[in-house]
Amino acid sequence: MVIEYIGEIIRSQLCDYREKLYEAKNRGIYMFRLDEERVVDATISGGLARYINHSCNPNCVTEKVEVDRELRIIIFAKRRIARGEELAYDYQFDIEDDQHKIPCNCGAPNCRKWMN
Repeated sequence: MVIEYIGEIIRSQLCDYREKLYEAKNRGIYMFRLDEERVVDATISGGLARYINHSCNPNCVTEKVEVDRELRIIIFAKRRIARGEELAYDYQFDIEDDQHKIPCNCGAPNCRKWMN
């Protein structure tokens, strides 16, 4: 285990509203879908895991793990990580139409060019 992705647990409907609100304020958005009904919003109140970047060739992987009957998002190392090496995982965003594509600039040899 590297770190847990923590923040405020909100319903999916509130997630959509907050996403628009954060975009209007030109604020970075740090959200991670927990399940169909809930999202972890780490934008205002969250841990350091929210700053882990995306890569198409990541050194970490995320897993949803049940702890004391609560679903949690844990980030694990996929391999040995060198001191000072940037942590990254694949964000695995839902596929969007071309109009809503998010460019990927991870620089990995196997880069998909898009995060969604």
